[in-house]
Amino acid sequence: MWSFAVGGGGVVTSILQPSTPPALDVPMLCGFLGSLVTVVCFVERRRSRGWVLALAMCLAAMALYGLTREQFPLGVIAGLWSAATFGEWHAPRRTARRLVEVTASRRVARGASFRCDESRMTRMFGTP
Repeated sequence: MWSFAVGGGGVVTSILQPSTPPALDVPMLCGFLGSLVTVVCFVERRRSRGWVLALAMCLAAMALYGLTREQFPLGVIAGLWSAATFGEWHAPRRTARRLVEVTASRRVARGASFRCDESRMTRMFGTP
């Protein structure tokens, strides 16, 4: 902890006083591990639906932790994010073919031309 003292001539000096760090208790350790696992699940969520379910469960645990430790903004935001993630996990998954069909139909509906025989670079910058 820092403390400031005014010395002779009005000079402010800072003195580092030794202080003991807070003791690591079980709820603090659970909150740390829960947030660490949440970050890992967030990074891996696109690999499979299992990771999305794990993310939703970790977020629910973080919401419970935030509400029990009286950190209400954390609890509310993690709870809402958990509900949205559970909805994403529960929703029927679109297959890759269906995504291509939907994307192509949207392009046709907008009137955009879609030619697969050209590369993206050729379409953007023309032929050399």
